[in-house]
Amino acid sequence: MGAPLLESGSPPFSAAELSGEQMTAARLRGTTTRVTVTVITIALCFTLTQGPSAVLVLMELTIGFRGCRRQLYDLISLANCLVVTGKTTNFLLF
Repeated sequence: MGAPLLESGSPPFSAAELSGEQMTAARLRGTTTRVTVTVITIALCFTLTQGPSAVLVLMELTIGFRGCRRQLYDLISLANCLVVTGKTTNFLLF
């Protein structure tokens, strides 16, 4: 008929198996932490680099930029540079 699955009073796992499971759990926690930090970093980078450009686009849609000074166009150029920097950083983070 076969041996009994568990002897009464004995733990379901040996010490070596439990140790292996603990090591697997520790690796999983480490991987989860790295993924969480990467996702937060990507979201923060996206917000910081895309935000200024989005604000300027919304301003242009609502009030328009006709007859605006050179400084505004410099801000738009800077915002565009931030967008390119953010996309590059996002590529590197992935």
